[in-house]
Amino acid sequence: MSDYLSQLNDVQRQAVENTDGPVLVVAGPGSGKTRVLTYRIAHLIEKGVAPWEILALTFTNKAAKEMKERIEKIVGDKSDKVWAGTFHSIFARILRVEADKIGYPPNFTIYDTDDTKSVLSAIIKEMNLDKTVYNVNTIRSRISSAKSSLITPRLYAENETLSMQDRQANMPQISAIYLQIRRPLQTRRRHGFRRPLVPPLRTVAKEPRGAG
Repeated sequence: MSDYLSQLNDVQRQAVENTDGPVLVVAGPGSGKTRVLTYRIAHLIEKGVAPWEILALTFTNKAAKEMKERIEKIVGDKSDKVWAGTFHSIFARILRVEADKIGYPPNFTIYDTDDTKSVLSAIIKEMNLDKTVYNVNTIRSRISSAKSSLITPRLYAENETLSMQDRQANMPQISAIYLQIRRPLQTRRRHGFRRPLVPPLRTVAKEPRGAG
């Protein structure tokens, strides 16, 4: 599909062909954003960039599949080596490659929502907390938000604003619960659904060339 550039308008083509540095594409629905992104990736490969050095992150598996299919039509089997997928799938893939660097085996499993709720319920019971006050969904949301902000249990406990919010909600033990939930997950070599996003960030920060 050597004529792929001819399918683009002037502005789209400019975004695809300008490969010397970052490009910010601002466009509305149905304006061809996915086409521009996939053709830009294909164009980079055509210009000699190694496909395994290209990372394409999406929010859904459907979008990732569509991107890889479009790239394959242009560059063929090379598309299989592009790191394209959702944030969670790509980070889980990196984590399996680099698991030994943070003390995990590559065959770890990832807890889903129900698994995490079960662990939280068990911890609340073990700590003799009132389950009508310490609502599992609320606590899960609170801890999930902290993880998304790269706030560890220790940082959470030291954060006065978070502690004050928990006290105001009559749940001052959330930081202790956060610490406790890490222990069963680590003991069983498991990660919570949001958790796979955190270790790869730390691994890359320590060893930028690590996840090859």
